[in-house]
Amino acid sequence: MKRWQIATAALVVTGVLGAVWYWQNAAARTEVTVDAAAKVPHPAAATAAGKAQPDAQGTGGDAYALDYSFEMTAPFANAADQTLHLHVTGTLELGAAQPDADGAWQPARLVAGHVEQDAVAARVLDWSLPGVEAELARPFAFHLQKDGRVDAVRCDPTLAFATRSTLAGAAWAIQHVHPATAAATWQLEERDANGTYQAKYRQAAAGVVEKTWQIGQNGDDPARLAQVSNGSARYAVNAHGLETMTWALSGTAATGSLDPAKYKPFALKIGLTRTGAVDAAWAATIRPEALQPFTSASAKVRQRLEAPTRPLDTVLADVAQKAEHLDPSGHVTLRDELTRAVRQDADGPAKLAAQLRQDAAPGEARRLAVEALIGARTEPAQEMAAQLMADETLAQPVRQELLAAAAFMSSPTVAFVTSLEKLAYNPRASTVSADAATTLGAAVAFLAEKNPQAARPVLERLIANAGPVLGRPTAKHAQPLAVRMAWLAGLGNTGDAATLSLILQALGDKDEFVRGAAALALRRQDPAAVATPLIDRMAIETSAHTRARLVDAARFLGPDKLGELVEKALRYDRSEHVRLAAAYAMTVWSTAAPGLRKTLVDALKHEKSPKVAAALQHDINQGQVDPGVAVKSVHMGGAGATP
Repeated sequence: MKRWQIATAALVVTGVLGAVWYWQNAAARTEVTVDAAAKVPHPAAATAAGKAQPDAQGTGGDAYALDYSFEMTAPFANAADQTLHLHVTGTLELGAAQPDADGAWQPARLVAGHVEQDAVAARVLDWSLPGVEAELARPFAFHLQKDGRVDAVRCDPTLAFATRSTLAGAAWAIQHVHPATAAATWQLEERDANGTYQAKYRQAAAGVVEKTWQIGQNGDDPARLAQVSNGSARYAVNAHGLETMTWALSGTAATGSLDPAKYKPFALKIGLTRTGAVDAAWAATIRPEALQPFTSASAKVRQRLEAPTRPLDTVLADVAQKAEHLDPSGHVTLRDELTRAVRQDADGPAKLAAQLRQDAAPGEARRLAVEALIGARTEPAQEMAAQLMADETLAQPVRQELLAAAAFMSSPTVAFVTSLEKLAYNPRASTVSADAATTLGAAVAFLAEKNPQAARPVLERLIANAGPVLGRPTAKHAQPLAVRMAWLAGLGNTGDAATLSLILQALGDKDEFVRGAAALALRRQDPAAVATPLIDRMAIETSAHTRARLVDAARFLGPDKLGELVEKALRYDRSEHVRLAAAYAMTVWSTAAPGLRKTLVDALKHEKSPKVAAALQHDINQGQVDPGVAVKSVHMGGAGATP
């Protein structure tokens, strides 16, 4: 169960460090535009350091002293405004470039890295000290176009997001164009991880160029509305290449709102000074294709179990007395403390199990016990949870709550997954078994991240058992509606392409709720593989429920392939329910691509329904949507259920 989440504001911080608004493959390759007095070709093989690309087989490289500082004031973790301070220093090594048709990949790494952070950064960022220094030293690569601009950064996906963000920020800052001309000024479109902007250059002195740019103002790329800021940089180049760089960006950035009036202040400064040549033999082993593009989607939820401050029995007494009277924040605080206490107490799982057996009444106390038992994630806790879920004498609602919570268990053991299989394939209790199938799908996905060999046969058995339950779309189904929907949810939770055939088959089912469940089950597939089926189904779908589910699926898959589907639904669908779903999808996307806010504004101008208009107005003014929450939702079935 992923519970200690980085708030939206914290994601923006790491975005300012590197790229929270970046959408993969969004790099625009545009031609350079130069002032009339400086229309000359740029060097055909310039690297970021402003010199000819070296032999890819060489081992020589350049070392630079890096000084990277960042601060931001924002409501981190949904708290009152606090100021985060971060300072990173070290030696940035650039190895021999690896030329390709469009330019070259530049291997790099930050050695002898040192991190200074305040208490806010320590709480918000997803790295931990000590250990981040070794992470910073892991090689990464950035792609240089032939004129010296950067259009992609790739990192090891196992690194903490804050680490990748810091490295990517340095790579984007390095880019500059130093044309072989005496032109006094020139300008061109550049990009960083947040989008494009117009950079204005001037020749300050021999071998020295200065660059300025603005973001979120003066009509630049609307996708840059995540920031309103000013940037400046100075690059000194000689025969060795780049000698020094000073780079600064400051202004305000989006946190929990899309309203620029509510943006929060930040300042990012990066300095580089060449210290000499180094042996960069390590760079010869770097293969950019083996790394992942740096994107905001790669930010992961932070998970941290802190030591409990009180014994389990004391916390349990608090749960019994206070659980029903707490606000949501208090509930989360008490739940997390209970989870930590269960994890630390050897008898903790057994004590919670005894409580759940004795007190099956619905309420916050029961929910706290269920979430704490699953959230502990230890092998004893998983074993006890499996026993409770399989216990037919236990109240069915308790078993179902345990299954729903277990769908979020990020580190299931093979034994726990096996217990889910036994329950899912047990024909005696169809409702609980169907819920187990939903949870089993999620467990397969989590298990595949750590042990793909163990997960594969489980997936194959899940698909084999799902076939008879779902049947053919034209046949009379013997299985209850809720059961079929739950199995579709399980297939969808796996996110595996092997499930596509069954899901797409159900997309043509006679029942609108089954079609809706099938649509939502496509949400974790490759957008390129499912965009056409979703668009085709939307064109002929008569059920507003199913069309809303198609829009929900598109929300998870992103605007690159499904943006037009959602925009059309927002503007033209006759159902308020569908237009509300489309408005929510656009709002979620706009937290990562704020330029889409314009679509919401345009839709508001034409909206006739007061209900939808009010929702659009709220989304435009507030935009307080956490894009990570919806991705982790799990559909447990039921004709009237929503994700």
